Parts: sequence; C-alpha cells; structure tokens
Amino acid sequence: MTLEQTVDDIVHELETSGHEISSAVIGDKVLEKLRQIDEIAYLRYASVHRRFEDVERFIDEIHALGRRIKPDALQPELFNEAADHGRL
Repeated sequence: MTLEQTVDDIVHELETSGHEISSAVIGDKVLEKLRQIDEIAYLRYASVHRRFEDVERFIDEIHALGRRIKPDALQPELFNEAADHGRL
C-alpha cells in the first residue's frame, strides 16, 4: 500500500464516521497505518504524537515493534485479496 493510498484510507474512514473527530484520534489512526507500512516513520511520528520525553520511551516503543508479529512478505494476504475482488 502506498502512502497516498494510506492517506486516502484514513480520510475516507474519518469522513464516513459521521461525527467530529479529535486531532488525537486522527493522530492515532495515522500511527496505526504507519506502523504497518514504515516502522521508522512510525517511530518518528510516535515520538512527536505521544510526546516522548526521554530515551526510555523511545526504546520501549522500539522493543514493542520488535515483539509484534510481522506479516511474511512471501505469504499472500488472502483477506485483502478477497476484499479487492468483492468476495468479502
């Protein structure tokens, strides 16, 4: 997924929510998407959005990224593929 597609997804989700969205919620959605596509960009954004005030918070976030299960690039994402073809 490209960065442009990610932005479009976030904007669509926010526009279809039907109510006013706080900047904190928008920031959380950006973090969620960044985590999936670029861990370095995620860390940079998280350090500002979550107001990291010391190195320990930054290191904790790096460790949390290391513990999460990453999708295997060689394994197709069946649910996304099915949704793209209207089967879900």
